[in-house]
Amino acid sequence: MSIRIGLAVSSDSVRMVAVRDECILWAGESPIDGGIPLEVAAIGPAQAQVKHLTGLPPVADVRVVAKLVQESPGRFFLKNGFPLAVTGVRLADKGEAWGGALDEPVARAIADVCRRHRFTLRGIVPTVLVLGKSLEGERVVWRDGDVAAELTLREGSLVAIRRLPMGSEHDTAVPTPRAALRTLGDDAWHFADAYAAAMTRDDEPVAAHPGRTAAHETPRVPRWRLTAAIVAVAIGALAAMSAPGISAMRATRSAERALRELGPARGAVVRAESNLRNVSAALDEVSAFESARRSPTVFLSQLADLLPPTAQLVAVRLDSAGGNIVALASRAGDPLSGIERMDVVEAPEIIGPVTREYVGQQEKERVTIRFRWRRVARGGTP
Repeated sequence: MSIRIGLAVSSDSVRMVAVRDECILWAGESPIDGGIPLEVAAIGPAQAQVKHLTGLPPVADVRVVAKLVQESPGRFFLKNGFPLAVTGVRLADKGEAWGGALDEPVARAIADVCRRHRFTLRGIVPTVLVLGKSLEGERVVWRDGDVAAELTLREGSLVAIRRLPMGSEHDTAVPTPRAALRTLGDDAWHFADAYAAAMTRDDEPVAAHPGRTAAHETPRVPRWRLTAAIVAVAIGALAAMSAPGISAMRATRSAERALRELGPARGAVVRAESNLRNVSAALDEVSAFESARRSPTVFLSQLADLLPPTAQLVAVRLDSAGGNIVALASRAGDPLSGIERMDVVEAPEIIGPVTREYVGQQEKERVTIRFRWRRVARGGTP
């Protein structure tokens, strides 16, 4: 087996691990100097997102679902001022899939560096998606700078993810590396992301491929091919009716061959048109979004349960599409983490500037968060 190199980039360092047959041949780490403009940013949870996407069209073709997510990344992922490089998707259930998004400058910089040094780049994945390949346990907490993510794993595969407030009691847990990784010593878990990247298959669906063309997308069958095949069948049928004996048999066989050649082309056209109808129907449903009436009292009750104790609400404005919340908290990200866990909202994001002010003797940050109501299914469940 050839040597595979895994590259991991976090908010403060870059790590590499060389692996052959799951055995580590070499591992190294280099810190990122905060005084030098970064050409490569974090692909850990600080600047990469992984989400269980819902409300997708019930299409079995993973390429169609991936195209839908890539065309409208703002519907599924938070924007932080950078363009997003959206990964492929892994179908989970009817209308549901796992997908990810990286800050586009990160993905582009990694691709550029690998190209300059003549490394073959198979793809870029969010760190949290592949950590099950290098860490043990059903629950793992992974920290990246100011961000901590709690992962729920099943047989090494990610089944759930949520953010944790920094400094919480869960944030102090140290991950347990697998046996192959423990050969690096007491700090082996620190290389879990790089080792997991090296052990990731080339065909991982939830991956970004900067610079790769969309040659794998569903090809369109030219209409002239279908027309030519139909004409050939018609000519063969006329010849079979008009020619006696051997000529008729020869024309019949020619018509049958034309029909066999027509079959795959016609099938491809039918599948492509069916997928197009499904996607069009899904987009029409999204654009004609209808939200049911929601009780402000119930919303505020849920919000109060999920906000951290140190957070204070200043203003709440709700309308048929969503709403804005102004809050004071020790950290601007704490209210956002609480709102992200609400099952009635989607796409919460911080808008406007974050300012500091004093409440009594405490310094707090004022933050404004905008969100949309989650689409309500026909059965009434968000």
